[in-house]
Amino acid sequence: MIEPLLQADRLLRVGLLDQAEALYRQTAEQDPRNAFAVLGLARVAVERGDDRAAYGYARQALALDPSHWSAHALEVRLRELLVSRGESLPEPPDPVAEELGSGAGDRRRRLLRRVLGR
Repeated sequence: MIEPLLQADRLLRVGLLDQAEALYRQTAEQDPRNAFAVLGLARVAVERGDDRAAYGYARQALALDPSHWSAHALEVRLRELLVSRGESLPEPPDPVAEELGSGAGDRRRRLLRRVLGR
């Protein structure tokens, strides 16, 4: 799974944003817990000037891996930038709702209910 990320990084460095985004997105779809792929989507959004989307991706990457220092640094910087411009911060995603809403199916719902004791 590392090769597509390395290729996406190379594409991003030379400004081929669409191709880089496609590889990051493909990797994130194949491995939804891959914080590096999600952070790559944040970096693409920064390059496009979409700071709100970048902030959302950085938060998502940080939720996947709270020890990811690059995700933390980008999230902090983007938060400061958005606040300094007087923009409201997007609400943090609800990972449980997203997981259940993604077509995960009855098996995950049953497991969640069992874990939560409901």
